[in-house]
Amino acid sequence: MMDTGPLMDRIDRLKSGARDTAGEARQRVGEVYGQVRARATDAAVNGRAFANDIADVGGQQAAQALATSRKAIDRAAVASRGLIAERPITAVIAGIAAGAVLGFLANRLGKGPTGVVEDDDDGDTDTAGA
Repeated sequence: MMDTGPLMDRIDRLKSGARDTAGEARQRVGEVYGQVRARATDAAVNGRAFANDIADVGGQQAAQALATSRKAIDRAAVASRGLIAERPITAVIAGIAAGAVLGFLANRLGKGPTGVVEDDDDGDTDTAGA
C-alpha cells in the first residue's frame, strides 16, 4: 500500500487555509455590510429630513398664498359694497358680465388645445378638424 501521510498533511493544510480564507472573507463582508448599512441609514435619515424641509417650505408658501387670497377677497368685498349700495343695477350687470367671462374661459380651458396640428400623417400642417 501507499503511504498517504504526506498527502493527508497537504489536504489538512489546504482545509486549514480554506477555513482561514473563509473566515477572513466573512469578516470583510461583515465590515463592508456594516459600512453600507450605516451609509444607507444616513441617506434615509437625510432624505427624510430633506423631504420634511420641502414640505415645510411648501406649507409655508400655501399659508402665505391663502392669507394673500383672503386679503384680496376682503378688499373686493369692501369695494363692492359701495357699488352695490350706490348702483345696484350696475352691480348686477357687472356680475353677469364677470360670470359670462369666467364661464367662457372655463369652457375654453376645459376643451383643451385647439388650432394648428403639426404632427399629421401627411406631414403638412393644417388646422384641427380640417
